[in-house]
Amino acid sequence: MASVPSTFSGLRAFHALRWGAKRCSFATLRGQPAARTKRPCRILLTNDDGPPGENSRYIETFYRALRARDYEVHVCLPAQQRSMTGKSLQPWQTVSIRKQAYDDDMWWLCDGATPAAAANIGLHHGPGPFDLVLSGPNFGRNDGAHWALSSGTVAAALEASMSGVKSVAVSFDNGFKETSLGDAGAGSSDQVVAASEMALDLVERLYEQWPADVDLFNVNVPLSAVGDGVPVPHIAQACMERRLRYGSIFQQSTQGDFRFSYDMVDWQPQFPKSEGTLPTDTEALKSGRISVTPLRASLGEVDCDLSSLLDGSGSGQQQTSSSSWVYPFAAGAGTVAVATMAAKQTTACE
Repeated sequence: MASVPSTFSGLRAFHALRWGAKRCSFATLRGQPAARTKRPCRILLTNDDGPPGENSRYIETFYRALRARDYEVHVCLPAQQRSMTGKSLQPWQTVSIRKQAYDDDMWWLCDGATPAAAANIGLHHGPGPFDLVLSGPNFGRNDGAHWALSSGTVAAALEASMSGVKSVAVSFDNGFKETSLGDAGAGSSDQVVAASEMALDLVERLYEQWPADVDLFNVNVPLSAVGDGVPVPHIAQACMERRLRYGSIFQQSTQGDFRFSYDMVDWQPQFPKSEGTLPTDTEALKSGRISVTPLRASLGEVDCDLSSLLDGSGSGQQQTSSSSWVYPFAAGAGTVAVATMAAKQTTACE
């Protein structure tokens, strides 16, 4: 088991949330935290990185931070590293549960499960019912469609929302050091503790004033902006970055087989500043802010008129008067899903 501090720095002072007054009714979340009037009692914690170990350095600290706040927490995770598997449920796969003691609790480790499957099993076969599902913290960022489309962390939160349970996907970013350095790029223990506290402060506020038209939230915390001696970072409501496109992400070996490679793509291109009133999640992280993106769990529809195309008289024309901003969301094993921003903020993102 990874060595993790048993005490927390108590970074529960919330910096003023600089969100617009008409964006998903989040304006009331401004200011310093008041006493919690509504909080989840029972939380399901899952992830896509598996149990504590190599490339899964955040789950234990996050779990203990939850327990320190007196939450009742049930942990149900994939037993193996299952990053970038999206919302695949793999119906042909048999899943077996190994129960393993952590502190004074019993974690469920799901052999053969994807993150979405582990979330579903925990929700419906664990000691529920649950008020909230937390997925993560992921070992690395999940900003932008290019990551969120494949993210198992985001997909587990999506799976929970399909069962009508509020859910939040949480990811910790250390400037892509995770991809190049592995565990050595996970950040310091102080940073991980501080990021866990900041994420939970935010989760508590979101749960307390959860907008009716939001199914789940995607939260990214930059480790460079938290820790001892670092001012409490600002928090930005953000749109999902969707301008990045890429070619091959698989490298061919001398034997002729192919393997995924991060090095095939520049994951941090220099885009012009987004024109909407909200920053993208990528822009928020780059500026050292925590990003929070409210999402709907749905197959996003594009508002266009296909009547002329379908009756053979011409091509469809997109309607611009009420066009919705569509965000790619999660994909896996032939299943493609997308999430759309909550209706009240769609115009702010265009």
